Amino acid sequence: AWPEVIGERLSRMSSAVSFCNGVLIVKVKNSLCFELLKRDSLKIYLAMVQKFPNAGIKKINFHMA
Repeated sequence: AWPEVIGERLSRMSSAVSFCNGVLIVKVKNSLCFELLKRDSLKIYLAMVQKFPNAGIKKINFHMA
């Protein structure tokens, strides 16, 4: 579902790697992608919550790979 939420271009440079205790961990391949995802983090969070309303997503953390 990650590529559906953020789009094909950014999904090639990032991947959702784990989900634990309401925190989605996303690995990012480079600093440009990291900045783009951080800038749109609220939009991404809201899209994930809408797509998975019962998952209990509380937060998305982005980490450089």
